[in-house]
Amino acid sequence: MKKLAIVLLLVLLTPAMSYAAGKDQQSGDVYTVFNLSRFNDITVLDSDGFSVGSKAFFTVQAGLDLSKYLAVEAHLGTTNEVEDDSTDTAGTTDIHTQLRTSFASVVARGNLRFDKTTLFGFIGMTYLDQHGSATFRDATTGTITGRVSIDESRSGATYGYGIDLFGNKTTAITLKFVKAFRATEDNDRDLNVTSLGITHYIE
Repeated sequence: MKKLAIVLLLVLLTPAMSYAAGKDQQSGDVYTVFNLSRFNDITVLDSDGFSVGSKAFFTVQAGLDLSKYLAVEAHLGTTNEVEDDSTDTAGTTDIHTQLRTSFASVVARGNLRFDKTTLFGFIGMTYLDQHGSATFRDATTGTITGRVSIDESRSGATYGYGIDLFGNKTTAITLKFVKAFRATEDNDRDLNVTSLGITHYIE
């Protein structure tokens, strides 16, 4: 995602974009956002830390401008089912994890609008749902030593910030960073998501 951020910065500085003009947003304007999102270190909610690492998937949003400076948005995303193999810290047990992580958020978004660019921040609530399983094998013999089912859900606060770069009056490139509450009760781990997408206003 660092490379994507660099690409976006170069686009921001490209003189060819100088003709663009951002849309004059008004109350009642509706927009959609389609993102390629990277979920950073997806951790099972109530585990002691086993995870499926970082994964990239598509997420979607829908928004409604209440005014030039305020909007409400709904965010939806899922990793589908992903798999990961790891070994415990003692090196004695191999862990095969299958996990689907889905979330839904409702947020209030504040906008600082310029001619071609909008800076924004948002805060709201997220519902996170995880289903899957973890299988444990002896690292030496390969014998299955245990299996647990994962069925977890939790709601909590979410917040983030980003930038829209308009290429015409209705369409923008969007870069966004999202933090979704603490993903575990006992450990200070958040679900972090970085997204690069296209915002389009419906006329």
